[in-house]
Amino acid sequence: MALNNLKGLSELAKAAKGKKGKEVLTVPVDDVVSKVQVRKRFRNIEELAATLLTEGQQSPIIVFPKNEEGKFVIQKGERRWRACKHAGIETIDLVVNDKVQNNLDETAGELIENIQRDDLTPVEIAEALNLFIEEGWKQKDIADRLGKNITFVSTHLSLLKLPDCVR
Repeated sequence: MALNNLKGLSELAKAAKGKKGKEVLTVPVDDVVSKVQVRKRFRNIEELAATLLTEGQQSPIIVFPKNEEGKFVIQKGERRWRACKHAGIETIDLVVNDKVQNNLDETAGELIENIQRDDLTPVEIAEALNLFIEEGWKQKDIADRLGKNITFVSTHLSLLKLPDCVR
């Protein structure tokens, strides 16, 4: 039976050979440009910039292939790009999406990414922050670690004092 499994794995490896995944590139931030976006206000860029400096970039932005000027055009991830620029970070990780889309497809993609996001509730945030408190962290240290202000931390933690029926 073990030999049959090996044969199956061998066949799977052969089938996968030659199939290429998306490659993450690291390029200068200045090689990337913005386009007209659905989002008009870019909030909390300073906080995101601080987080990028302490944690690094956790996920690449998505861009279109280079344009006539030799620049990558942002498809998804403009807040991360702006935060990198704000923080003085010189390079950014990206994935090139070479799928051709019309303007409405691009707009739909932006909307889907932003309105389908299931953000944490304030109570979920509070419960997660409380894990740090239980480990002996001070609110200021939590705020610094997350790139948020202390008011954010204290306000959320105060939710844990509410009765369960209100939460």
